[in-house]
Amino acid sequence: MTSPLRIALIVASTRNGRFGPTVARWFETVAATRTDIELTVLDLADADLPAHWTRDLAPAPGHSSSSSPQPTPTCCAPPSTTTPSPPH
Repeated sequence: MTSPLRIALIVASTRNGRFGPTVARWFETVAATRTDIELTVLDLADADLPAHWTRDLAPAPGHSSSSSPQPTPTCCAPPSTTTPSPPH
């Protein structure tokens, strides 16, 4: 007999009024009828995550932070002050 397929279903939205838990419950109900699936549901709303991040990605006040500083990714860097040159 082969081992069951292990699936981690991640409900990633943490905002009010989210629809993810409804879909997760439906999928969990369907998966429970199968013997070849082992499902784990991870809901990020249950995790102690900060609601907001600062510009340097430090956790919001009241949340723990790592001991090493984290670099600012380019997606969150301040906008460039130079004007791009037009294509030739």
